[in-house]
Amino acid sequence: MLELRTLMRFLDINFILRLLYIVLLCSLIPIADMTLLLELSSTIPKYVLMASITGSGLFGLIIAVLALRSVLGRMNEKIKEGYYPGTEFFELLGLLPAAVLLISPGFTGDFLGLILLLPSIRRNLGKVLSGTTEERFKELYEYLKLYEL
Repeated sequence: MLELRTLMRFLDINFILRLLYIVLLCSLIPIADMTLLLELSSTIPKYVLMASITGSGLFGLIIAVLALRSVLGRMNEKIKEGYYPGTEFFELLGLLPAAVLLISPGFTGDFLGLILLLPSIRRNLGKVLSGTTEERFKELYEYLKLYEL
């Protein structure tokens, strides 16, 4: 269920503009991919091009799953030792856009996903995406500590 504060943000014109800018930015990725694929289709056979796009999506899925397992493993170890996994929460949140870009078809999205997969970039992206949810991460940590016992 949405909180009242979240619903109130949709009445703010600045929030709506930022949201529309993000949607516009996300629509540029498929346009760049289509432009690149049209250029490549004149030199590379279409079926080879389609196979390479599919292969890059599968490769991106494997990379995303391995990165997610690594972060979740470190998070579980820190929780078992009694430490708050703040950086792991941020990394996990930063991994989600990278995983979506890696899995989506197209070379531009794969390239951006690989850039977002770098640890310092995904940690900073996670901090930006989390906003003011640090308290919720702490609540989640307390719940996970109880769950582990």
